[in-house]
Amino acid sequence: MQNNTQKIIIVILVLVIIVGGWLWYQNSKNSVDDMWKKYPLDTTPGGLEETSNIPLVPEVKVFSSPEVGFSFELSEKYPEVLTGTHPETGEKYPLVTSGDTGKMLRGYLSYDPVFYIAGLTLDYSAGRGGDPGEISDIQYVYTLAKQYGWRTTKFNDRYVYKEITGVEDDYNGITVTDTTYLAVFPLDSEGEFPVVSFYARNVSEKDFLEIVDSVNLE
Repeated sequence: MQNNTQKIIIVILVLVIIVGGWLWYQNSKNSVDDMWKKYPLDTTPGGLEETSNIPLVPEVKVFSSPEVGFSFELSEKYPEVLTGTHPETGEKYPLVTSGDTGKMLRGYLSYDPVFYIAGLTLDYSAGRGGDPGEISDIQYVYTLAKQYGWRTTKFNDRYVYKEITGVEDDYNGITVTDTTYLAVFPLDSEGEFPVVSFYARNVSEKDFLEIVDSVNLE
């Protein structure tokens, strides 16, 4: 009699476990179905990609000249610094070249419109006239600062900014009357170049200052 009772109890427990498991499964399945109904998966072409279309920050290209002691960020419109080419060998000139005495710094962000970087050592001389922005005397920068004041780049480096409108500028034998921009940086260091300048003509002021305000003196 006792054995029969134990068997009945075991059968009842097994049935309870089976029925309980079945009820739990049905409840879980309904919960998952409800979740998909509430938050449906976007299965349209490109649907998953569109949800992750986060704009990427463009990589900033930096031009650096350790020899002179400055760097600046290149822009989308002016993505490189160009130098002249030797007329006989076709080789590109370096950023810094030698004169009869001393050295000259010259690099172009653009030939047309004119946009270049310039600098001279204090002892520079050559058989040619000077171009705008070619300054070898750091004291001249402070003289300009008294007239035009100082501005600072985003790296807190000082420079003098000068806008010239309607002045005849003789460049490559052609006399023009245009708006030109000049930014002059005193390097205030013991390097060979006391001053580095940025000069532009027929370039928008916005594009000019975008370059100039990213200069970092090293």
